Amino acid sequence: MAQGFYRELKRYTLEEIAFVVTNRRDVTEPVRKAINTLRRYGILKAVKNTIDDYTLLENEDIILTETVSDNTQVLYSFDFVGVVMADNFVFKVYPKYIETTEQLMIKFKQILRVIEKYNNKHQIIYLHNGEDDNFLLNKLTLQLFLLRDFFMNGLYDNERESIEVNGTGEILWDKTINQAFTFVKDNVPYYFDLFTLEMQGDEDNYFRRLHQCILTKISKELYEAGILELFDIDLVELTSEKLEDFGDIDIILYRLLRELQVQFVTRKQRLLKTLIVYLDSRKSGVLEEQISLYGTNSFNRIWEETCQHAFSNMLEQPLETLPANITWTTEHGYYRRKTDKLIEIIEHPTWHKYLDEKGTKAPKTLIPDLITIFPYEDSYCFGIFDAKYYNINFSGGEPGSKNYVTGQPGIGDITKQYLYQLAYMDFIREQEYKYIVNMFLCPCSVDDKVMEDGNTVSNYGYVELNMLHEFGTSRLENITIIKLAAEHIYGLYLSGKRIENIASFLPEQTVSGVNNNENFTIDQATIPATKNKQKTSDINDSLFAANFSKYQYPKEFVLKFQERLIYEMMHDLMNDNFYFISTNTFVTTEENVAEFRETSIQNIRRELAEVAVEINKELTMMNMNELDEHFEQVTNDCIRGHRNLSELISDSSKYKIIISSLKDMYLDLYN
Repeated sequence: MAQGFYRELKRYTLEEIAFVVTNRRDVTEPVRKAINTLRRYGILKAVKNTIDDYTLLENEDIILTETVSDNTQVLYSFDFVGVVMADNFVFKVYPKYIETTEQLMIKFKQILRVIEKYNNKHQIIYLHNGEDDNFLLNKLTLQLFLLRDFFMNGLYDNERESIEVNGTGEILWDKTINQAFTFVKDNVPYYFDLFTLEMQGDEDNYFRRLHQCILTKISKELYEAGILELFDIDLVELTSEKLEDFGDIDIILYRLLRELQVQFVTRKQRLLKTLIVYLDSRKSGVLEEQISLYGTNSFNRIWEETCQHAFSNMLEQPLETLPANITWTTEHGYYRRKTDKLIEIIEHPTWHKYLDEKGTKAPKTLIPDLITIFPYEDSYCFGIFDAKYYNINFSGGEPGSKNYVTGQPGIGDITKQYLYQLAYMDFIREQEYKYIVNMFLCPCSVDDKVMEDGNTVSNYGYVELNMLHEFGTSRLENITIIKLAAEHIYGLYLSGKRIENIASFLPEQTVSGVNNNENFTIDQATIPATKNKQKTSDINDSLFAANFSKYQYPKEFVLKFQERLIYEMMHDLMNDNFYFISTNTFVTTEENVAEFRETSIQNIRRELAEVAVEINKELTMMNMNELDEHFEQVTNDCIRGHRNLSELISDSSKYKIIISSLKDMYLDLYN
C-alpha cells in the first residue's frame, strides 16, 4: 500500500501529493480518486494559489469548490493530523509546527499516542465517518480495537465445564458427600476420592477460530500499510484459515448473533458485536470503498490540554487550595465562599431591560485556557497562559513590513488575553502577588532553529496593543510569546508528570512585577528639566501659576491635573529631607544611602501616587457643598489607609496648611 508523510496546512500541488506516495510526478487516476475521497470528507481542502511560495494555509485563504482541478492556480492542503487510509493509499499528516523531517517517525508515533490518550480521556471513539444517515464505518478504528483487545484480553474462549475425580479444580462437596465412599473414624468422615469442577478451554471452538482468522487478516493488512509500526503493534499470525472456510458471510453473522444471545460476559459481548459490525460492513462492501482515519482536525484542543496538564492548570481549583494567604470576608465581590473556584472570579455580563436595575447575569463569560500560581523569588507569580496552536514566524520580511510576521493569532485572541489579566487584577492585588506573566504558549519541534543548546523553551517575542497595555487605571502587561518543544510537553502528558519548577522553566525576562500604583504617572513634559536639584516648591510655582479656571479642558485632562495637583502639594511636605529630580526618583541629602532606605522612599512615593488617585476619585463625586463640608475628612481617611505615608505627614506642621490650600484650589476649579 503506497504511503507518505504530509505537513498539516502546507499547500501542495496535485503533482507533489502524487509524488510523495508514488514517486511519480504524473497524477494517475487512482491518486485522483483518493484525493477526491479526501476532499469529500474534509480532510483535504482546495485553496487559491494567491502567493508565489507554498506557505502554510491561513484562515483567510479562500476555499474553492469540491472539484479536483489540474489548474496551476489551485493548491491542496491537509486540514487534519493523524493517519488516513483512502483507496489503497496511506496519508500520514503531521502537525504544522514540525518544519523538518528529522526523526519524523519518532515524533509522529508520539503524537498518535497523545491523540489516543486524549480520545480515551474524553471517550471519543470514531467508529463512523460522516453524520446522520450518510455515515460510513471507520475501518481503521475497528481494526485497531480488535488488535488491542486481543493483546489485552486474549482470544475469544468458551470454557467447558467437566467433573473429574481428584482433579485440581474446585471441590464439589455436595456431590462428594452424596456419592463418594466415606470412611468414618471417631465420628470424623474421611473421603478417599473428591469430585472437582474443571474448566477447559474449547480450542476448537468455532468463534475462537473465527477470531483468530480475522485478527490475522487485519494484522497483515495494517502491516503492509505501515500502520502497525506507527502504533507499536506486533504482527499477529495465528492461523492459516481463510474467512471463506467458515462459510458464507450470512451464515457467520447468524451464528455470531446466536452466540451473542447466550453470552453474558461484557467483554465477550463487546467483542462479538465488533466482529458482527466488521463482517456486516465487508458484506455490504463498505469497508472496501471508503475512507478510514485515526486522528483529529482539532489538534488545537489537544495542544491546549497538554499545556494545561504540564503547567498544572488551577482554574477549577477552590480558592482555599491556592498558594496564597486568603482572607475570607464578604467585602469583595469576586468571591464569597472558600469553595469558589478561581474561574468563578471573572465577572459575568449583566443584561438589563430598560429601567431594570437588577438585570440578569449571562451564564458565560471569559474563560482563560490556563491559570497557574507558582513561587517566584520572594513571593508568588500569577501566570496567565493561553495555549495557541499557531506557527508564528518573524521571517516573512523586514521589520515593519506587511509580511514580517506570519501565522500569528488574530486581534480577538490578543484582546481576550489582555482582558484575562484585567479580570484578575483586583484579585492579584488583594492577594499581594508581586509578579505576573501573560503569555502565549506556541508549539515547535525540539530541533527547531529557535531552540538552542537542547532547550525545551524559547522566548520568541511579544505582542503589544497600546490601548490595552495602558488601560484606564490598570497597566496591563504585554503578551509574551514563547515556543515550547512539543515533544517535551507531550512526554509530560503521556507520563502523567508536570513541570516541577515553573519559575526556572520559563525563559528569563518573561516575568514582570505587579504594578500596584493604579498606573498613576507624572508627566515628564510638565516638569522643568533640572540639572540641579530643584525643590518641589519651585515646581509648584511653575505648575500653578496660570489660572486654569478661565479655560475649558477635556474631562480626562482635568482629572489628571487634579491628581497631579494633590501629588505636588502633598510632596511639598517632604522638602526638608528630599529633592524631586527629573528622573522621578527621590534622593536624600545624605551620602551613601543604604539600599533599604531607597526602597522605603520608593514605597512612599508609590503610596503618595495612590493617595492622589484615591482622594481625587472621592472628591470628584461630590457637589460643591459636600466638597466644602467633607474635604478634610475625605483626605484624612484616604491618607490613613497608607501606613508609611500617614506616619510621615501626621505630625507635620504644614499638613493643615496644605489641606486648606488644596481645598481652596478645588473650590476654585468648581467656580
